[in-house]
Amino acid sequence: MTWAECGGGETGKLTNVRAAGSDEALRLVPIRALNLEQALGFLDHDELLEVTPASMRLRKKSLAASRRPKKVVE
Repeated sequence: MTWAECGGGETGKLTNVRAAGSDEALRLVPIRALNLEQALGFLDHDELLEVTPASMRLRKKSLAASRRPKKVVE
């Protein structure tokens, strides 16, 4: 087999046009401003609330994603 037989000389057309659906914007949910009571009511059984003088953070008890149970969507 020669180099010409395997199609190595053929290249695709290069254009500056993108696909129509590739620039879809990712829509993020805005941050909720919660007070301490609302944040405690918002917690799930596998989450913790970290409270510092500057902020409050919700986080999972088990940070390793492989060790967290899978949530069943109904």
